[in-house]
Amino acid sequence: LNRAKLAKAEMLKDQAEYAKDMKAHDYPVHAYGFNTDWKTVADTGQLLVLVAEGYRYTGGAHGSDFYEALIWDKATGSRVAFGDLFTDKDKALATIRKPFCDTLDRMRFKRRGEPIGQPGDYFNRCPEFDDTITLAPAKTVGGKFAKIGVWIPADVAGSHAEGSYDYDLVIPKAMAALVKPEYRASFPGT
Repeated sequence: LNRAKLAKAEMLKDQAEYAKDMKAHDYPVHAYGFNTDWKTVADTGQLLVLVAEGYRYTGGAHGSDFYEALIWDKATGSRVAFGDLFTDKDKALATIRKPFCDTLDRMRFKRRGEPIGQPGDYFNRCPEFDDTITLAPAKTVGGKFAKIGVWIPADVAGSHAEGSYDYDLVIPKAMAALVKPEYRASFPGT
């Protein structure tokens, strides 16, 4: 609740500065907008995974969507970052890099109706895993995670008109082998 109040206060302050600047130049002022919807994407005996799907408008031609994952360790009562589930975050991400890129390319082809084009072009490249791409364990089968959910906001893997991308990847054995001992009970094959 405090987090929401702080975000609202910050947005209202930013909107007031924006409105002042726009009025000084005799431009129209548009109201800011912000929406977040949290949903449960997976739940094991130990870990609860929520993902926020949100939208933010701060003036300009259009707003932007965003995603945020919250992995909650019920036993410790604390948040766990996706990378902290593994003994080596970079190696764990490397196990899903190819399926991540291949699935994204198939989805882009389906939306665009044409081949991806030049791989080096910004909207044709396979984006790096970073803070704008949200990854989280998703879907449980038999009390264990079955997939890794991927959420990519608009403008990261395609033009704004293409929208966002979200899909699931099968958890490879190589990734499951890198799960830290304290989280193994929540992953398949461990």
